[in-house]
Amino acid sequence: MYVLGGKWKLPIINSICNGNHRFTEIQQSIPGITSRMLSKELKDMELNNLVKE
Repeated sequence: MYVLGGKWKLPIINSICNGNHRFTEIQQSIPGITSRMLSKELKDMELNNLVKE
C-alpha cells in the first residue's frame, strides 16, 4: 500500500494510462499538482519500478 499510497500516485498512474507520457502532459492533466510534487512522485515511483524513464 505504501507504493500506491498518498494523494498523487493514483492520479499520476491514471494520467499515464490515459496516454499522457510527457511531464507537462501529466502535470496539465492533474489539477492542483505542482511540478515539484510531480517530479518527486515520479522519482519515488521510478525507484519502486512503477514507471520507467
